[in-house]
Amino acid sequence: MSGWDFACPDWADRLKDGKSIVPDLPLDDAEAARAVAIFNKLRLPDVPGQPELRDAAGEWQRDIVRALFGSVQDGVRHVPELLLMVPKKSSKTTMGAALTITALLMNQRPRAEMIYVGPTQEVADLAFQQTVGMEQRVVVPASEIIHDRFNCFFHPLVGLSPIFANGLAATQGLAIQNSSTQYYQNGSMPGGILVAAGHIDQNDAEEMKASWEANYGGRNRGKVAVLGDGLKFEQLSMKNTDAQTIEQLKWSAEVVCSTYHVPPYKIGIGQAPTYNNVQALNVEYYSQALQVLIEAIELCLDEGLNTGESLGTEFDIDNLLRMDSVTQMDVLDKAAGIMTIDEMRRRLGLGKTTGGADVYLQQQNFSLTALQKRDQQDDPFGTGGGSSPAPAADEEPEMTPAAAQDAARAILEAEFKVMAPVLALPKPQRAA
Repeated sequence: MSGWDFACPDWADRLKDGKSIVPDLPLDDAEAARAVAIFNKLRLPDVPGQPELRDAAGEWQRDIVRALFGSVQDGVRHVPELLLMVPKKSSKTTMGAALTITALLMNQRPRAEMIYVGPTQEVADLAFQQTVGMEQRVVVPASEIIHDRFNCFFHPLVGLSPIFANGLAATQGLAIQNSSTQYYQNGSMPGGILVAAGHIDQNDAEEMKASWEANYGGRNRGKVAVLGDGLKFEQLSMKNTDAQTIEQLKWSAEVVCSTYHVPPYKIGIGQAPTYNNVQALNVEYYSQALQVLIEAIELCLDEGLNTGESLGTEFDIDNLLRMDSVTQMDVLDKAAGIMTIDEMRRRLGLGKTTGGADVYLQQQNFSLTALQKRDQQDDPFGTGGGSSPAPAADEEPEMTPAAAQDAARAILEAEFKVMAPVLALPKPQRAA
């Protein structure tokens, strides 16, 4: 505290001149200004319009804020306490609430606690209401909120989770499991009862019980018992209601599945469909459980982001509806002429290839425009039944004498070239 003088000997003159009686202290101006900025943004919670303290608080209150929060130097708060003595109805409680919130926002220690203590329960309640009401509340219009509602039973803006719908079934399932666990842990149900016609004392009953368990229990179960003196054995079995625990649990699970529209076989309840078609099973799951939710989210995003008609939001469901390999290749084969090679390869998880950006189609496929032009002709299929005459057959042109002479010369030259090697052979010698 050395170097800090809190004395204000000219306080009387300051009051006369309308000046602050807070002494001149070596404060951290940056931290003091930051604390005042936070203080000014707080609002009066119990005044119409909730004005900010920037307009509602006095300058003397800001002087106190500067002294409190600008006195921290090198981690040491040189003004650790404040004694504020003002008349009644001078916003002491409001001032305390504002200082508490400012301290909470200015504090650098993580998870620090701020305690605002009142002398009575009434004052403490008032202090709490002033504190929680000072925070600036921002009302966001409904048009700026993307609100995907589900099961709006009670209010158009308040949806209900499927958990609300299956809460009773889930509670019943838990109760059944807890009851079954206690039942089998206790194991209090006997296998049977020996009934005698008359009274049996305790010793005879215990001896008879031990003998029965030794001779007809465990490995001896199923042996023939011979009873006398009016003894009778009555076998006890589990009640039907107790034996239906599995069915009851299955019913609870099916109810939960129904609230989410999930096929029971997806979570191991019941038998899966016998047909071997992975795509059909995935399409069923998508159409029953996910489609309405996905489309609702897409619609909410389009409306909330105001994408317009040229843009939109769509989820990629290709992996969800992935088919078996045979069906997938068949679909891609039929997609020729619609999808490029690279688009088909992308469905298979493969990369691009040279020439894969083009759409391939067979030559016999004609455009609708070309077919329309063909159909507008008088005889579109060339059957000859139209009014236009058939084209005349081509006639061979007459050959001129010069052309005939040149053709004959060419024929003779060709034949001479063929016969020349034969004529060049040596003549055979005559015999003597």
